[in-house]
Amino acid sequence: IKTAYHEEPSFANTKVVTSLFPKSMKSDVGPNFKQCVVFKEAKAELDITKDLWFFQCHFPGDPVMPGCLGLDAMWQLVGFFLGWRGGPGKGRALGVGKVKFKGEVLDHAKLVTYEINLKKVIERGQLIMGIADGKVYVDGEHIYTAEDLQVGLIPPKKA
Repeated sequence: IKTAYHEEPSFANTKVVTSLFPKSMKSDVGPNFKQCVVFKEAKAELDITKDLWFFQCHFPGDPVMPGCLGLDAMWQLVGFFLGWRGGPGKGRALGVGKVKFKGEVLDHAKLVTYEINLKKVIERGQLIMGIADGKVYVDGEHIYTAEDLQVGLIPPKKA
């Protein structure tokens, strides 16, 4: 397990811990099958405190983390993963197939966990795009699901 620490501006500089998990896969290499290790899952955690910016305004008297932030965090995790594997540029959300919300993050929660499972990475010329499924948990309870999260890396501008 490899762990990296980074700060996300959308979470007001709250530390997010990201772990990348190896998956053993068989790939066809000539007449023999070889075992190889491929990193295709990533996990991030966000500590919840009552003073997070969104609880003050969403909604007054009924503090709830906006669901779109959970979706955005999964997109960011796909972009982080693409950058971690060596892709240049900035991650940008391109789309999502289906999203389901079946719970919410309230101000008394302790921990939100984001998980993605990368289904495909497309690399054609300067195009690098990841497609993943994701889940969000609050204090261990599964609350959001996203299918076919699509993130592209926008190449750095040439000087």
